Amino acid sequence: MPHAATRFAPEPQIALNWMRRQIARHGSRQLAGVLVAGVVAVLAACGGGGGGGGAFVERGPKTLVVNADPNGIYYDAGEARLYITDDNTNALLNWDGEATTSFSKFADLPPLLPAATATQVSIGELTRSIDKTFYTTRFGFGNAGTIMTVSPTKVATNLTGLDPVRRRIAMTFTANGELIDNWFTAPPTPNASSANGNVSLVTITGTTAAEKQLVTGLSKGVGTVAIGRTLYVADQGTNKILSFPLDAVIAAPRVAASGTTVATFDPTDGLDLMTAGADGALYVGSRAGKLYRVATDGTKTVLLDANTTADPGRLQVRGSSIDTANKRIFVAIHSTDVTKAPNSVRILPLD
Repeated sequence: MPHAATRFAPEPQIALNWMRRQIARHGSRQLAGVLVAGVVAVLAACGGGGGGGGAFVERGPKTLVVNADPNGIYYDAGEARLYITDDNTNALLNWDGEATTSFSKFADLPPLLPAATATQVSIGELTRSIDKTFYTTRFGFGNAGTIMTVSPTKVATNLTGLDPVRRRIAMTFTANGELIDNWFTAPPTPNASSANGNVSLVTITGTTAAEKQLVTGLSKGVGTVAIGRTLYVADQGTNKILSFPLDAVIAAPRVAASGTTVATFDPTDGLDLMTAGADGALYVGSRAGKLYRVATDGTKTVLLDANTTADPGRLQVRGSSIDTANKRIFVAIHSTDVTKAPNSVRILPLD
């Protein structure tokens, strides 16, 4: 059932009920006074009517059409603010807030590495460290791959020391603060028979980074999530989500074939970025336009199919990010032809 947007917290609803009782008790002669008292009660319960505990929360289903090309997406629970990457402007944008449909520039990302062309912006997953620094990847198409940071003061940096041949997509922080990315190298179109995909632990000193391989022999890793001390990897080339013991692969790298298969997908799905819920469920996008929820027992559920039978394959689900407190998920949607269907951010309820 579609969920209406939440407009009043329980306290304002109690105040409204109080108003009704007072009107019934006192009658029309005291109606004006009762209404004034009631309005004061409602405003007090709403935190003055200006975004307190009763502030509007859009839980969806809702489509926010964006004048941007999103891929990475990150909801900061502490700030109650949503951020997206934008390939069109090589920037990070933030949502202007509940009850709006607009996004504004938060910060520019660093310029493309010299070998890249103007069409190779190719921003990947977006994540944030505890000190409020943003991290994201640049795919680079085999000649300009890197990791980028944006500081709390909006200083943007291309980290040095990384091999630009590596095509980086996904990136995640563990609960212990370890930064993990995945990448693959040529051939340009990996398939199940290729084994050029890797997951790495990223260490950073100043603006210099290094990657230590944790999992080798993947086909095309596109999603990476850590839940506790378990590492999950979505491999687009083999249509699987695999799991690995994180501490073990940090101690000594393992091959992809040693991973435990969590879920298997159809080759037409084309897995993409992945996130995790507080309940341990995985949420993975697909180039076929679907957002899957994978329960802890491996059961798959389609939460979203963005395409229509009249126009199949137009929209692709990229990154997603969960607002646990408000039980909703934000989903980045890429259109292969914006003249026929726009890029967007979808908001879906999670209950």
